Amino acid sequence: MANVNPPQQAVTEQNQQQMQEQMQQMQQQMQQMQQQMQQMQQQIQQLRTTGHQASEYNSIARLDNACIRRNSDSITALRDYTTNASIPGFPVTPAQLWNMQGPVLDQVLTALGLPTDSG
Repeated sequence: MANVNPPQQAVTEQNQQQMQEQMQQMQQQMQQMQQQMQQMQQQIQQLRTTGHQASEYNSIARLDNACIRRNSDSITALRDYTTNASIPGFPVTPAQLWNMQGPVLDQVLTALGLPTDSG
């Protein structure tokens, strides 16, 4: 830059500084995006694991429930596919299951990933 006069050199240096700052900002944004993507991947894996665990538990519960012979026998409750937690309002007996309706039934169906009449 021997042929550049001092004011032009100052502008050029300022432009270079701005470009470097912008590149640093872009690199920081890319790192943040990579971290967010990693977090999302971990959350997806956790959901898959949770769903798999709930599915296994529910399969065993269904086998257990298939042995029920009386309407007063206890049902092994199924678990929510998204949380692997007990489903609030799940019936305790086959009689309660047959009498389920409205919001309680919808809540159980939704937790099992099944369609409801209301949604």
